[in-house]
Amino acid sequence: MPVCPRAVATAKPGRESWALEEVLDALAPELEAVAVETGYPGVFSVLSASPPCRLASLFMGWEYSFVRSIVIAERCGPCESGFRLTSLVAGACPRRARFLFRLRGPCKGAFDPRAAAEEAGVLEARGSRYVLAVEGVGGWVIASCGVAVERPYGALVVVPRPCGRD
Repeated sequence: MPVCPRAVATAKPGRESWALEEVLDALAPELEAVAVETGYPGVFSVLSASPPCRLASLFMGWEYSFVRSIVIAERCGPCESGFRLTSLVAGACPRRARFLFRLRGPCKGAFDPRAAAEEAGVLEARGSRYVLAVEGVGGWVIASCGVAVERPYGALVVVPRPCGRD
């Protein structure tokens, strides 16, 4: 049975194997969590039974030299089922947020996250510290509305708002 990813991590160009090591090191205290390659260069899915705030705590406790970004999922679903962002966005996101949308493979073209965000009343604000992130990978789409936290060496971690980084 396919498992919905709890997070998606992306590597800096040419640093895929080292980035995977960093993600695995961050997840080491969580014995049931694993990061797997997705078939897309430099993109890793994190599979875990841990709640989003536990994963946020693990990822925030690490410095990344080779990871470009980590998005921790608040919502997840198959992209072909017409994934609805409005359930996440309505009331959970501030009215203005940065948009971080990366849809790959079968998720690309399955829906328009920008239109869904605007339908729910969230407008793009490039300088905002809040981020509406949508990652599509391997037939799954994950979404999170949170705070963008830049780690040392430039890695961006999107921490869901309920995790207390507001």
